[in-house]
Amino acid sequence: MGNKPSRTTPPCRCACCSRCCRPKTSTTIAPTPVPPTSIPPTPILPRPSSSRVFKFTDYEPADMPDIYRDKADYQDLLDIEPLVRSIIMAQLSSQTASSNKTNLIKEPLENKWTESYMTHGELSDVITEVNSDTHGCIKNVTVSAPTIYTITKQQYTTIQIGWTRNQVTNLVGSYGAVIVQTSASSGNVTIVQYTGTGTTAAVVLFGFVDGQLISKSEASFDSPVNNKITLQQYKTIQIGWTQQQVTQLLGGPGNIISQTGTSGLPYQATTVQYFGLQSSTARDQVTNLVGSSGNAVSEAGTANTVAVIVQYTGLGTTYGLVAFGFVSGKVVSKFEVGLDLPVSNKITLQQYKTIQSGWTQQQVAVLLGGPGTIVSQVGALGPYQLTTVQYTGLLSSTVIADFVFIGGTLSSKAQIGLDTGVYTINYQQYTAIQVGWIRDQVTSLVGSAGNAVSEATAGNTAAVIVQYTGCDTVYGIATISFVGGKVISKSEFGIDPPASNKITLQQYKTIQSGWTQQQVAVLLGGPGTIVSQVGTPGPYQLTTVQYSGLQSSTAIADFVFIGGSLSSKAQIGLDTGVYAITNEQYTAIQVGWTRDQVTSLVGSTGNAMSEGGTGSTAVVLLQYTVPQSAYGQATFIFISGKLSSKSKFGFK
Repeated sequence: MGNKPSRTTPPCRCACCSRCCRPKTSTTIAPTPVPPTSIPPTPILPRPSSSRVFKFTDYEPADMPDIYRDKADYQDLLDIEPLVRSIIMAQLSSQTASSNKTNLIKEPLENKWTESYMTHGELSDVITEVNSDTHGCIKNVTVSAPTIYTITKQQYTTIQIGWTRNQVTNLVGSYGAVIVQTSASSGNVTIVQYTGTGTTAAVVLFGFVDGQLISKSEASFDSPVNNKITLQQYKTIQIGWTQQQVTQLLGGPGNIISQTGTSGLPYQATTVQYFGLQSSTARDQVTNLVGSSGNAVSEAGTANTVAVIVQYTGLGTTYGLVAFGFVSGKVVSKFEVGLDLPVSNKITLQQYKTIQSGWTQQQVAVLLGGPGTIVSQVGALGPYQLTTVQYTGLLSSTVIADFVFIGGTLSSKAQIGLDTGVYTINYQQYTAIQVGWIRDQVTSLVGSAGNAVSEATAGNTAAVIVQYTGCDTVYGIATISFVGGKVISKSEFGIDPPASNKITLQQYKTIQSGWTQQQVAVLLGGPGTIVSQVGTPGPYQLTTVQYSGLQSSTAIADFVFIGGSLSSKAQIGLDTGVYAITNEQYTAIQVGWTRDQVTSLVGSTGNAMSEGGTGSTAVVLLQYTVPQSAYGQATFIFISGKLSSKSKFGFK
């Protein structure tokens, strides 16, 4: 912005200097637990078992515009959406609330460094010129202005399905940011992203198969003034009208937000969007009632799918907050926390236990002497309206009880801190409990009924979640889920396992898919910690066993058994090797390569984070780190020994 280039002296990275730093290894975020169904041997990353945290359902009113895809050309692109989502989540996971600068990546690129930033949703790069002497020591750098891959609305409209990537690049003037590159049965798939000129919100995506454009989509480009529509015009337009007829009626071509397929062919799909002309809405009613329009903390979508979240602060409170969700100008949800409760909105443990599934909202209000606080309400009044009512403990305001009503009838209830009893369990007792046991068996073994933190009923089937605390531990907790009175799953966190539940990297590598749970226990000298078990004993029972590293308790290894046979394994922190990859090496690697080819090019085997299956179903997930980057990493997935997909973040 007019400032002179800054000059700094970064640490030396050459091979001949003693000041060289060892690149940092990246950490991996744990995934969600495997569901209790028969699954293919896809590798999973290990994770600590769940902590004592309650999550209530979040309702997202925003309906984002669909992106229509040509059936003939684009079906394979649908299959890579999970990969796109995982890359986006990996980028977001590194974001911090204290800074807009979320991803700082440095990579050697000939005589340049590139630093990438994710700021307000935009990926931008800072290219750094490097001056070096004969043996490669960096003396100083000059930082230039950020590079953003931008595109105008006119350029987006001009680009047609069937164009090559070079044609798109020549028109736009830049190559764009490659966010996904993988293979499908139809060919090599690449997704390229640009940002809209003059806006921080507009995003444009182009999908290429073997270098040819098969799909384009955009969000949040400024719409022309004449791209408006009234309710009467909307009702006039009928199925079967041509795009030209719609344009003539509305006085403008609208906003083409998605287009897939070849022009002129019967399968080309085009989505055109117009903005509604509205007068008075339900939001006006809220504004008139409250006396202000509130703080619009979030806005998404356009036209008839525009979604807005508006917040108000509680009158006379320090932390009170109210949020309303609007879609197309109408209230679809409301939520509050911290507003002053009436004195009568209190509850005791005895009252909580008295209330049963099937009670009406009125019955609960009569028993407790007040209607409680409606913290969430979704849907119009009727049999499907979902209402969450909250009461606080009689002796402590930090104690809460929640009741969820569907159509005015109690569906489930949950409490935190209302039951102050002490219910302990030791490791041997936890291990002895089996899926299929009834609750009386568990109570008899442990010596107490446990803390029923949540209860729900669907039809004639009751579900109960019971928690125990670990003996002689501060944070240890065991959770046992019952459905129809029988144990269907169990999990634990922090309950001290025997000292023999340790593992080394060599032992981890020795264990192979197909081993029995008993074979693993014999090799490692202990049964490990069963962090999760779902299903009854038999060929479909799913058991996850965890061991901790011999040298470090933060290193863990997870083994997933299906029917007692090892299906997959994963580790974090056991392999402490340094496996670095450059941008040039990453770019050179092609889908279809064998693992040996990748190893030969990069110079190391990589960190095998997860492995599963055998033979034609064998899946391996490898990770490499990026030199001079704290967060950069490249991930490769091999199926049957051949590279199936690759992804990266932290370097360009």
